[in-house]
Amino acid sequence: MLESELAEAKVQGKAVRNSRTDKINMLKRELDTEKIKVEHLKNQYFHKLLVCNEIYMFCKIVITRKCVD
Repeated sequence: MLESELAEAKVQGKAVRNSRTDKINMLKRELDTEKIKVEHLKNQYFHKLLVCNEIYMFCKIVITRKCVD
């Protein structure tokens, strides 16, 4: 009787550990997905920043030329 209870407890303990491991792995995958999304948004932001900087420099050159003329 005691041996069967011990065996059952081991099986349940292993199932709980597997369940926790599955949850941890799922959360790690979600975190990796969110990191990729953040990196993508960061790249979009820097691209837009560069475009804005180029527009600013162009406008500055045009305004400078207009003032000189």
